[in-house]
Amino acid sequence: THNVHPASNAAQQQDSQRSEKMRLQQRDRQLSTMLCVQVVVYMIFTISYPINTLYNAAVLIIGGQKSTERAAIENFVLFMTSSFLLNFYSAAPFSVFLTSGASRKEL
Repeated sequence: THNVHPASNAAQQQDSQRSEKMRLQQRDRQLSTMLCVQVVVYMIFTISYPINTLYNAAVLIIGGQKSTERAAIENFVLFMTSSFLLNFYSAAPFSVFLTSGASRKEL
């Protein structure tokens, strides 16, 4: 009867290791997904600034005249984009921490 308990303990330990491995894999997938989303959002907002700059340079070279309304809209879009970029750098890690199920479970 002494031989039954070590086999049972070994099976429980193996199950525990397997479930721990699955939990770590799931957490890695969550963190990878969050990182990918963060990179995509960063790229979208970072690319918009040079595109706007190139557009403004092209309009100046061509010599097209902008109406005051159009210039105001473009300046507003540029302001919002640059403001978001400025705040995104410091807010991104915090937002990932808040929305991450993996980091909430760790606490």
